Amino acid sequence: MKNVLIIGLGAVGCAVASRFVDAGYSISALCDKERKRRYEKNNFIINGKKYTFDYVTPESYGKIADLVLVVTKYHSLKDAICELDKVIGENTVVFSMLNGIDSEQIIGEQVGMEKVMYGYTYKNDATKVGNTCNFASKEIIAFGEKNGEVTKRVKMMMEIFEKANISYELSQDILTSQWWKYMMNIGYNQVSCVLKATYSTFQNCKATRDIADLAMGEAIKVANAEGINLVKEDIAKAHQAVLGLAGEGKTSMLQDMEAKRKTEVEMFAQTLCQIAEKHGIDTPVNQALLYQIKTLEYLYDK
Repeated sequence: MKNVLIIGLGAVGCAVASRFVDAGYSISALCDKERKRRYEKNNFIINGKKYTFDYVTPESYGKIADLVLVVTKYHSLKDAICELDKVIGENTVVFSMLNGIDSEQIIGEQVGMEKVMYGYTYKNDATKVGNTCNFASKEIIAFGEKNGEVTKRVKMMMEIFEKANISYELSQDILTSQWWKYMMNIGYNQVSCVLKATYSTFQNCKATRDIADLAMGEAIKVANAEGINLVKEDIAKAHQAVLGLAGEGKTSMLQDMEAKRKTEVEMFAQTLCQIAEKHGIDTPVNQALLYQIKTLEYLYDK
């Protein structure tokens, strides 16, 4: 059995970790001492079932991880990985499950790009309030080497996911795939956050989908300028993916907004607008979403 660590027990992290446990595959949750104390006291209720994970600190783990799954929030990423050197070795694979397009670079600066695997997740409908997490759909993990090769470490990840009953897709063009997921989040996460829209709103209201289309259309223009071959049909693919999600499900950004937590708007609209400016591309919809979400964050405690 390979040693697997997960960093981040938010909605997606809890859903993934629970599926490892349900399949009888050992997984440890890396956290600081304060979180370890809190987790051990409260544990988690996931789809109505109590889960007690193996909570470890960098000092207490005592092993070298073969695979590290990073599922933190974007603004917490640098702090979360600052002590990874204590639990990784020469052949450890560090896999970011974050939504954006630059988390791999951030992780690589800390641990070395040679340890980083590119990828993302989709078809997530997990929601989390306090220590209670619920999900109806099983997320799919997409990953692959930057050059598309099926390497030894790719095969190791495939073996782990198969034993843990995790659905996965192996991509031979992972950068384009990542940009597709990024485009999807540019639309769905941000629009849901501003309009307080669940997946059922997108499924049943064309006007809501139309707003997301405008935001995603800007992302396609920026992706093309970056040499990524996204096309208009990729927006339809994004809508199709959301049609299969539980209607009462909420995007991670809407969950953050409702809980008055910091959102990941910097990873989405802000980053896209910065790249767009470099190429001389106008992004008025994403600029508006950026300002709206920043204002909503400001109003949390007003």
